[in-house]
Amino acid sequence: MNTLIHADVFFFVTTIALIVVAVGVVIIIVYVIRILRDVAAMSRTIKKETEVVLGDIELLRTSVKNNGFKFRYLGTFIMNFVNMFRRYRKKKKERAKDDNGAE
Repeated sequence: MNTLIHADVFFFVTTIALIVVAVGVVIIIVYVIRILRDVAAMSRTIKKETEVVLGDIELLRTSVKNNGFKFRYLGTFIMNFVNMFRRYRKKKKERAKDDNGAE
């Protein structure tokens, strides 16, 4: 009889432990999915911005080929690059403000 009680206690404790581990695994999976979504969003943003930079470089190369090198072209390229970062920082601040306001 004593052995049967020990077996019941063992199975009860094992079941509780399994439930706790399962909940932990589910929580970890949810966080991994969130991280992967963020990585995918960052990847899309990087791809778009890379295409913009490549377009600017192509424009710079075309201008240099047609008109020769002028510092004005280099300045325009650098300003486009700086403006891209300003737009990114502005969007980031707006998102942060929206996230804080939504909570």
